[in-house]
Amino acid sequence: MPDFNIIKFEKLDSTNLFALREFESLPDGTVILAGMQTAGRGRMGRHWLSEGKGIYFTVVLKNAARIEYYAAFSHLMAISVCEALEHCGLSPQVKWPNDVLCSGPFHNQPGKICGMLSQAASGPRGILGIALGCGINYSQTAADFGGVMYPAVSVRMLADEKHSESAQGGKSNTGKENLVAEENVQACDNGIKSIDSAMIPGKQGFLEMVLEFFFKRKRNFEEKGFASIYDEYLQRCHFLGKEIKISANAGIKPAWNLPGKNLDSASMSGSKTMLGNDISADENMPAKYSAIAKAVNMDGTLTIIRNGHETVLAAADILP
Repeated sequence: MPDFNIIKFEKLDSTNLFALREFESLPDGTVILAGMQTAGRGRMGRHWLSEGKGIYFTVVLKNAARIEYYAAFSHLMAISVCEALEHCGLSPQVKWPNDVLCSGPFHNQPGKICGMLSQAASGPRGILGIALGCGINYSQTAADFGGVMYPAVSVRMLADEKHSESAQGGKSNTGKENLVAEENVQACDNGIKSIDSAMIPGKQGFLEMVLEFFFKRKRNFEEKGFASIYDEYLQRCHFLGKEIKISANAGIKPAWNLPGKNLDSASMSGSKTMLGNDISADENMPAKYSAIAKAVNMDGTLTIIRNGHETVLAAADILP
């Protein structure tokens, strides 16, 4: 029997907002799924495109883990999404702290295919748990991403590319896009043709695959935290040892008593308890800067090297 129960809505303002409003009445493991969102959000208050072509859901997680593990649930979801994409023949990678990227034969750089937004749920007696929101780009075309800030891709776009590359004997052609047969485009919610002509699961099947991978690790994660998925996470980190661009608001914001706050930190203990928008562990760090990504630590934080000095980031935004 699965450890989750899916409640589906045709349209919501936001699956996270619904989960936070109804948190006390929802059992642990409840998954709120929406066909569309009218107020979908990403991190830092960004709008999340929720026109109906993606998969938009929130997992309700009650107080089943140590509080310092809560923020790293986003890392657990990230590798679960990665595993589902890998089962579809795609090549994803994690972008610390809350995104999954994926590339195809016609993309010079990986595009964002999934993002997470984890928010604390509070009640009169304190923290009740977290609402872990996730948006996966599934059947969008390149035209659908015309107004987004950073490069983005969908399962459909990458399946099209792999199918096209296979048909051309491995020769990529950047002038051709969306080459899946029209009947498959029309039925893309039910399945998308992959490189071997098999069908990538439709939206429901893909979601269930992600959730199965997530919940099979959940109990061990609740006992050991990020350390339980550390090796799996590192296998999908392609940015370590490289120069990265970082956007981060300096400051420490201990805000666990504020309901609905974003859990962008992977380190929540002692004076380094951090919660809120983009936060750096170093109060003197500028808003935007470049650094070398040295290591992802055993608690899910990121160590960077800037001007010869090491800094541990609990949350930040790594820019393209």
